[in-house]
Parts: sequence; C-alpha cells; structure tokens
Amino acid sequence: SPLLVVLTTLAMMGAHAGSLRGGGWFPPSSVPSMDSSTFHTQLAPLFQATTLTYTATFGTYYNPLVTNNTIDGFSKSHLESNPPMGGMRALVFVENNGGSRILVAFRGTDLNS
Repeated sequence: SPLLVVLTTLAMMGAHAGSLRGGGWFPPSSVPSMDSSTFHTQLAPLFQATTLTYTATFGTYYNPLVTNNTIDGFSKSHLESNPPMGGMRALVFVENNGGSRILVAFRGTDLNS
C-alpha cells in the first residue's frame, strides 16, 4: 500500500539521515510534532513518488502521459523495475543540483492488470 511504502521509506531515511551530505532527510522522529504545512512539505516527494509507482508504471492505473514525470526537486533516473506482465514496480529519483539524496519508490504487483 502507498502508506506502507512511505512509512518504510521514512524508516530507511532515518537510519541514514546523519550520514548524507547536507544533513540528508529529516529524522522520522520529528513527524509527530510537525504542523500540517511542514508535514506536507517534507513528505511531498514521498507522496509524489509513490503516486508515480502506480501511474507511471504498467498496471491498472497506468497513464502513458505521466511515464516521464518526476517529483519536485528530483530527476527521474533511467533505473527502474516495470515488468509489463506483473511484478514489483520501482522508480528511482535523484536529487537535483548536486544533492546527495536518492529516493527509491516501489510497489508490488497489480493483481487487476
């Protein structure tokens, strides 16, 4: 589910937050104390990436018009997993402007396709 992907990503980001140049990702422990605006700003790339795993990859929600879309502040990598006949879908996004963050968004197979 999209929420599971976001929570899994948050857990992975927290494990490496201090080791990335520029401070990396925000610490997951800060999420409960974020106001609504900060929460949406900080998590927007995760939500956008998760959405693209459904709309930019093969399956029930595939929309060819968004295949090359990316997320705010990141470029979509050529690295991906998008098997036409089913399987795990994964997209990779690399931070723009020399940033050191990489986001891998993934989802399971779409049983409706």
